[in-house]
Amino acid sequence: GEIRELYRGRYAPDTLYEFDLEGAPVRGTPMGAAITIVEFSDFECPYCREAHPILGRIVRQFEGRARMVFKHYPLPMHEHATLAAIAANAAGRQGKFWEMHDMLFEHQDALERSNLERYAADLRLDLTRFRADLDDEAMAASVQADREAGRAAGVRGTPSIYVNGRKFEEPLENLPTYIQEELDLL
Repeated sequence: GEIRELYRGRYAPDTLYEFDLEGAPVRGTPMGAAITIVEFSDFECPYCREAHPILGRIVRQFEGRARMVFKHYPLPMHEHATLAAIAANAAGRQGKFWEMHDMLFEHQDALERSNLERYAADLRLDLTRFRADLDDEAMAASVQADREAGRAAGVRGTPSIYVNGRKFEEPLENLPTYIQEELDLL
């Protein structure tokens, strides 16, 4: 039964999800990558923090063949997660999404607005613009849109990872093997 369910999840047409990736932050090969990893994540989630360096290594391991797309999925029990997601997007408006992303995971226990502004200053962002973006309703709507896309795809917790539109439900250490199998199928 387990094998059947894993097979179904990997190959059945009704388990394939299409995500709108327009404007989403991409790490790795931006265009033409054979493998697209979509990660739904929460900056306050300890499991996401653990996954962060692993996913970075995987993207480097499959350089030129894989890209990782980040989607926000702030969990309701994490009081600072939504503002942290908005801060990452605000940094992204100034070309520093991934730098802020990495900093937020490094300082996961300090995500108050004053901390976020300090990180922005450390990244040499325009602080006036950054503060305005933190309060921009369009930025909050963008985070909510990611969350809704995740909910529609069955995300229930973080991190949730999809490889070429299929939910990856194995231990994270199996992801390189899974990706190599995907590449072999192509």
